[in-house]
Amino acid sequence: MNLLSAFFAAISLVSAVIGILDAIERRQPQRRRFAWTTAIVFLVIFVLSIPFANILAPSGNSGSSSPQTSSVSTIANNTQAGTVNISVPTATPLPADTPTPSLPGPGTQLFPKNGVKWFNGWTGGSDWYTSGNMMLNNGQQIKSMSLAPYHPGDDNVSDYSVDVEMQLNRWSDDMGSDSFGIIVRSPDGQKGYIFAVCVSALTLASCGKNDKEIYLSNGEQNIAENPYLPHANDWHDYHIEVQGNKVKVLIDGTEYLNATDNTYASGGEVGLWSDRSQISVRSFTVTAL
Repeated sequence: MNLLSAFFAAISLVSAVIGILDAIERRQPQRRRFAWTTAIVFLVIFVLSIPFANILAPSGNSGSSSPQTSSVSTIANNTQAGTVNISVPTATPLPADTPTPSLPGPGTQLFPKNGVKWFNGWTGGSDWYTSGNMMLNNGQQIKSMSLAPYHPGDDNVSDYSVDVEMQLNRWSDDMGSDSFGIIVRSPDGQKGYIFAVCVSALTLASCGKNDKEIYLSNGEQNIAENPYLPHANDWHDYHIEVQGNKVKVLIDGTEYLNATDNTYASGGEVGLWSDRSQISVRSFTVTAL
């Protein structure tokens, strides 16, 4: 409708201009008056067409409004209606850092703890059994292991000491090699650092450089050894510690063995072992270093 009105206004304006020019050129008065009348009529039509054509003030419907005007109008209308819908992006929370578990401090007793009896839950063959508050071995097996229910490796602890109150009751094989002791940093329950109290008949077997000695082994060779013979039925405190690549053994508070070796670095498992030796054990303690 606006375009049609604009069209008629344009035609009227053109016709009025033509009428005025024609009236100016006419010589006869009668035709000049007719030309002027026609020009005036078209001018009147043009003036009346202006409001309908919206030439001076075009309607918003004649063109597309800008996105900014539309957005402001929408917000204003929603505000008048009592609701304002403004989309605010939700901030994505940053993932929380997983706290690194703290290692037990030096001197912390790792096993036994929480009131658990130290001799419960051990693994081993039928030659290992408990009696009262002690664990015993009957000396009938060769290189028999019994592993503690606590594994330092499970707590990422690699530096620790093991204290065992242990008693030799008797050697079972007087013609071969008999031994007993402690295993630490064992990756599989067989290998690891082994501390052993050993006696041997030199004609058939040997502990190392001495027929009666204590030694440290990494499973391939002895890395430290020293002459030693415990008296039967005497209780002793056997202490072995691993710290970095250092291994040390104390008996009743006196250092007997120390070595530097890189074979085993992780905490692994800990336990006892017997090679044809009857022994009694009344305590087994693991402490962080």
